[in-house]
Amino acid sequence: MKKYTLRKIGKRLLPVVFATVLTTGVAITNQVNAQDNLSEEKAQENTVPTREEVNKLEAENNQAQEDYNKQAEKTNRAKEEYDKTKEELDKANRELEEASKLKEESKPENIDKTKQEVIAKEQEKQVAQKQLTKKQAEETKKQEALDKQKEISADKEKLVEIKKADVAVAQKDAEKAQRDLDNANPSQTIINYNEANKNVQKAESKIVEAAQNLEKAKEFDRERPEKIKKAQVDFDAKDVALKHVEKDKKILTDKYKEIMSQYGNQNTAEAKSKVEQAEIAKKFIEELYEKGYEAKVKAKKVFEEATNEPERTPQAHAEVEKAVEEAEQAKKILLKAKEKYDNIDENTRSKNEALEKAKQVLDLEKQLLETAQTQLETKKKEEAKKAKELEKAKTEVAKTQKQIEEITKLIQEKQNYVEKLKNAQEILTKAQATQKQAQEKEKQAQAKYNKEKQELDKLQEKLDKIEGKYERALKAYLESQKRQEENKNKEEKDTEVKAQLKNKEITVDFKEKIGEGYELRTEQIEDKKLTDQVKEKLATNDIKIYDLSIYKEGQETKLNGQRTVKIVITEYADKEVKVYHLKDSGDLEELASKNNQGEITFQTNHFSKFVIAAQEKMKQAEKTNKKEETNKEEKTTNKEKQKADKKAQTKAKKLTKTGLENTSSIGIGLFMLVGTILLARRQQK
Repeated sequence: MKKYTLRKIGKRLLPVVFATVLTTGVAITNQVNAQDNLSEEKAQENTVPTREEVNKLEAENNQAQEDYNKQAEKTNRAKEEYDKTKEELDKANRELEEASKLKEESKPENIDKTKQEVIAKEQEKQVAQKQLTKKQAEETKKQEALDKQKEISADKEKLVEIKKADVAVAQKDAEKAQRDLDNANPSQTIINYNEANKNVQKAESKIVEAAQNLEKAKEFDRERPEKIKKAQVDFDAKDVALKHVEKDKKILTDKYKEIMSQYGNQNTAEAKSKVEQAEIAKKFIEELYEKGYEAKVKAKKVFEEATNEPERTPQAHAEVEKAVEEAEQAKKILLKAKEKYDNIDENTRSKNEALEKAKQVLDLEKQLLETAQTQLETKKKEEAKKAKELEKAKTEVAKTQKQIEEITKLIQEKQNYVEKLKNAQEILTKAQATQKQAQEKEKQAQAKYNKEKQELDKLQEKLDKIEGKYERALKAYLESQKRQEENKNKEEKDTEVKAQLKNKEITVDFKEKIGEGYELRTEQIEDKKLTDQVKEKLATNDIKIYDLSIYKEGQETKLNGQRTVKIVITEYADKEVKVYHLKDSGDLEELASKNNQGEITFQTNHFSKFVIAAQEKMKQAEKTNKKEETNKEEKTTNKEKQKADKKAQTKAKKLTKTGLENTSSIGIGLFMLVGTILLARRQQK
């Protein structure tokens, strides 16, 4: 068995023991620091900060917030840069993918195929160019036709205007002839003759109209059997179609019921799909049946109307015969009227004939105007038609031009594609380099963003800590102010005046009621011996001694309870004043007092002699400043001492809490060391 010396064992185990002790120490240190921070927060909560401390913490908080905001801006900028590089990387990846695909497609056969496609598109473009030339020629032709039609329409418009003028002239001539006849006092014979002449003209017009209606009736009656037959065929076709639809409707309705029975309560995708399809089919067949039924009803109505309508020719013949008979009757009346008319004097008859001639001219001009207007409307319609045809031709030209542009664009794209195929390797290499560069930029931007984000998180942690500290201090300060205000209100309430006595410049306020009949008597003591003694004791020459007492019904009396004494000494307005109780033994007891512009206030629970001592404020201020500085130093020292004591106590507590663990860890290490040494000695023996 191999023997080990103590030195060798120590060398082997020393690093282990050292590591154990070091690890234990680090753990203790971390735990102590954590407990220190926690105790510091608790100590801060129990300490009432001053306004200056709160302001300082607020300034620290604001500075931390400002630092955080600045860092947040930097972080946001870094994030924007990072996002931008990510977009650039995505773009580079897409371009690389396209370049890789292009490289795969860059085979000779693909290049040849694309070239053939370019040739085919070139031929297609040539055909389109020829079509465009033809359509442009048609457009030009239609434009010329439209322009010519516009000229014709313009001539017709001029003719209409001329005819309107002719009608106006004829109207004036007829009116003049009518006035001339009226001035000649025509007899009833002339009036009857003119009326009979008008009736003959109307009757002849009716004959013409009746003859036209007769021709229309004959045409209708000739076409009537064919219409009836056509209506019958249409009705039969609609009836057969409806029966087929009705049959399909019954089949689909049964199928719909079957599907709803099988899948209606299921919630699967397949069931929903089948139900939806069945509902669509059912709705479609119902709509189709409804339309077929309406078509059948309409066809039946047309057939019945064609069948029931009587022949129109007999009625038209009767109307012609009636018109001829009425015309013959009107002519007979005209002949009788003319016999009487011929016996009238020549002058009157001449004027009447002039009127009739003027009316005939007027009627003729009106007919010519109406004809011209009809022709104008016809030409306008033709013009509109030609304009529509021209617009259609322009649309066709534009459509062909767009087609040529698209073909040209496609040819250019394919030519570019051929060039890309030829340079596919170069494009791929460039895309790979671009992607690599984009990856590097994205990596750098991400690292920068992560760094800024970590810094922002640190500042956030710092801000949270300072903010919490500031909020706790502010809360403690405000609570302290609130307590002070409450105490002040309580003191004011406690010092509320319930009774008051006054004598010249001296006033006494009582907290409790004292009843009626009391009198305050005051006396300023001028005894030189007593005054000198007091001056010597107080080391000041500016003093006043007052003897205060209370009387009731002429007898001096005493009152128990706290009271506030106010003495007005205007000459002491700008001086530092102190109040002393002058005891019967000659001793002086200083009382708390206040000087408000010469009104000296102090409190006491009995009346006796009181000394008011004054001195210049400057001297007192110097003493006060020195005293305050001394007190401040003492307070600062005491505060630091208290803080150090608290920290020491806190650490002691922490160490007490962790002592068991520390002792255990160190004990284990020492136990291992001692055990190893004993083992080595035993082996040596």
